[in-house]
Formats: sequence, structure tokens, C-alpha cells
Amino acid sequence: MPLRRRGQAIVKGRCLLIGDAAGLMDPFTGEGIYPAVKSALLATPAILNGLASGPDAAKEYQRAVDLEMLPEARLAWRLSRLAAIAPHIIYQRFCDDARVWQWFFMFLRGDTTYASLAKTLGPFRHLLRLTAL
Repeated sequence: MPLRRRGQAIVKGRCLLIGDAAGLMDPFTGEGIYPAVKSALLATPAILNGLASGPDAAKEYQRAVDLEMLPEARLAWRLSRLAAIAPHIIYQRFCDDARVWQWFFMFLRGDTTYASLAKTLGPFRHLLRLTAL
């Protein structure tokens, strides 16, 4: 799946792309339902404002996606790149550490975020920055 980058248009006139069509998915898990629902929720005010004031109001949606969804997507992308570098380490963490599973289930339920995970990594969070190169 192609991932959306900041600034890529997901709005044109009265047309708004959401979910997979907008390139919104979780790059680490491959999951797309949450980003689809979240983007639909972000699109709703833009659609209502667009009905009242014209199609230019839809650009609010693109700004909201850039601000609210892309930072998490960037962290997920970096985590997936880190996992690709050393998949055996990630696999071993899931096998050996119940805290990893606990975090993963909390994440899937929406109780935590990639940003929260990055904070718990301590000095290892700098590894995520290396994957941005």
C-alpha cells in the first residue's frame, strides 16, 4: 500500500479521500480500519463546513490529517524499518516479554500510541531517528 506523505493532496474540490484511498494505514501492523475511521471523523467537520461555505473548507481536512495522523504514521514507519533491519530481535521480544504483548494489545485497542512507545524506549528511542535517514 502506498503511504501518504505530508503535503500530498487528499482533497480536490468537493472530493475528499479517506482511509486506504488517502494512503492512510499503519505501516507497522498493516492495519487500515482505524486510520479509515479516524480520517472519516476528521473529514466530517470539513464536509459540513463545505456544505455551508463552499468547497475550500475541505482543505481543513488535509491540514487535520497532517497534524493528527501523520506524526504517528511516521513513527510507525520508522518502527517497521527498524523491525525489518532486525526481525529476529522483534520476534524474540514478542516471544519473551509479556510487556511487549501488553503494549501491543493496548495499542490495538487504541489505549496507547507509537509516541508513547517511543518515550518508553529510553535511550533506544534514538534508533527510531536513525531509520529516518
